[in-house]
Amino acid sequence: MLALDPQTLGFLTLLVLAAVAVRLLFRNQQNARNVLASFTPGASRISSRIFRIAAERSTDGIVLQDMNARVIWANPAYFRIMGRPPEQIIGHCALDFALHPDDRPSVAEIESFRFDPTSDEFLKPTLHRNSRPNGQVFWAQLTMSLVDLEDAELDGQTAVLVSCRDVSEQIEREARLKDASRALEHSASHDPLTGLANRSAVLNFGDHALGQGNISGQPTGLLHLDLDRFKEVNDRHGHAAGDALLQHAANVLTKTVRRGDLVGRIGGDEFVVVCPGVTALDDLNWLGQKIIASLAAPMPWGDGTIQCAASIGAAISTPDMKDPRALIAMADSALYEVKRAGRGDVAAYDEGLHRRQQARQQLQSEFAVMLSANEMEFRFQPLIDYENSQLLGFEAIACWHHPKIGEISPDVFLPMAIEMNLMHELDLAAMHASTRNLATLRAAELETVVISFNASSETLAQESFVNRLAWELDRLELPPDSIAVEVQENAIVASSGAIRESEKAIARLKELGVRVALDDFGVGYAGLAHLAQLDFNGVKTDPTLLQNIAGNPSRRKIFDSIVSLCDSLDIRIIAKGVDDDAMAKTMQNLGCKLMQGRVAAPPMPADALVDWIKTSGYTPVPAAQDPNPGRLAS
Repeated sequence: MLALDPQTLGFLTLLVLAAVAVRLLFRNQQNARNVLASFTPGASRISSRIFRIAAERSTDGIVLQDMNARVIWANPAYFRIMGRPPEQIIGHCALDFALHPDDRPSVAEIESFRFDPTSDEFLKPTLHRNSRPNGQVFWAQLTMSLVDLEDAELDGQTAVLVSCRDVSEQIEREARLKDASRALEHSASHDPLTGLANRSAVLNFGDHALGQGNISGQPTGLLHLDLDRFKEVNDRHGHAAGDALLQHAANVLTKTVRRGDLVGRIGGDEFVVVCPGVTALDDLNWLGQKIIASLAAPMPWGDGTIQCAASIGAAISTPDMKDPRALIAMADSALYEVKRAGRGDVAAYDEGLHRRQQARQQLQSEFAVMLSANEMEFRFQPLIDYENSQLLGFEAIACWHHPKIGEISPDVFLPMAIEMNLMHELDLAAMHASTRNLATLRAAELETVVISFNASSETLAQESFVNRLAWELDRLELPPDSIAVEVQENAIVASSGAIRESEKAIARLKELGVRVALDDFGVGYAGLAHLAQLDFNGVKTDPTLLQNIAGNPSRRKIFDSIVSLCDSLDIRIIAKGVDDDAMAKTMQNLGCKLMQGRVAAPPMPADALVDWIKTSGYTPVPAAQDPNPGRLAS
């Protein structure tokens, strides 16, 4: 219902004056003479003139109807608004010709219609959808009042004086404002790519679900879903394919979940499903497995298809839970467990996982404290020329001996360092340990021994890294070619941007005179292009390539092709993970004589290096036999 505006209020005043004039016009002659007797002749003429001017010049329609809605009289504006001539209006029922066909009463209802003076129509303006003969639809605001007509022809009956205003433009403007408001509200709460609820909407929905659940005693479930290897889709097929896959996943999720569940996208390839009223983790696991199965169908793309897979963490709220962020965090912990176990499955946040999560958080805290206190231990494993029994150098390997737990594997604390963004700090600790022990070896007149350490993509992206290494070498008076920086294969192929950053860092290291090697080559995504693009001195193969290589012809062919590739590019190759003489002989037969592994020695403490070199039987490579100091090993 439209509110009265100042123009309408002014027009109501005009209606009162018009009503008086109408009564003057329609009274019988005797009453007219009685009324006119109370005025001077000039005053009555003025009143009639005012009414005529007001009625003829008003932009609003003025119409007089009997109690059955038949039109007795109307002004020109009413004919114009209705789009009809007087003969189609005077004497006809307004319900028949004015209303939109969809809103028009039946013939019987029109014939039996009679105004009810007690209805709301006589208390405030009403809004009606009308139509003109040409089919044009418009909105009319009607204001009604009762008038007593004492004209003999009307038998002194009561009539209705109606003002009619075309408010279509105002209605359309308000509709546009409402549409714009709804669009803004939708954009504020929905993901523009998939149309799903965004993080804010998910949190609002989760907050409401938890509140209702605390009242009803029914918990709220949540699935946290992550698309497996989504980044590879972007890198291989382009971002358009990645966007299409996200939209595909959103459609699958929406069709698969229960009625009443909310699907949201809260990050790049991260989705959540909020499930009010789920009482058991088994139910969430069933729904998660159903989603994984539905996503497994390949998505058509171009001339082929793209495979979509997902990992899902599930969690159910506790009775005292009030913040949906806590529920998301629980499901996220479960999702992390799935990823650690190999992806493509559903894991639930149960009591066992809760205990493991608390233990992991404690371990993470202790790791950060240990690293910041410079207490990380490094051991050193030899690199040898097996064929000539020569020592090429050592690789610095991080080790963590926990005071209560004991030895903690790098497979445990390296993912922690990545998750906690501490890889750069760990790399710097390795750099300091390597240069410090190089100084010790040179003091023992072992000048030709090279020590290598790993540098992550985070470290290579730091512009200060090469300068810090140069300063460290200068401070300890170490030649740059006594240090080798090893770059893992997955660090340089994470993205095209990572390749560019790695290329710049490697170029600066080579300019400094430092050796650079590609580590763990052969199981990732680097290949001829990367080896040719990035100027490496050497390549270390991934240890998994050597597993059962003697009895696996396919692996032998792969390794043989890597050896040929490196030979063609004049890059030295080192077999990493050679643990016994039998495997060393296999490597030698495949044309690889440079090795690292327990075949020479396990990683050893820094203070044991000098004694081991003197008693090991491996001779440090003489400087004269290294025609190219830039090479990792010669």
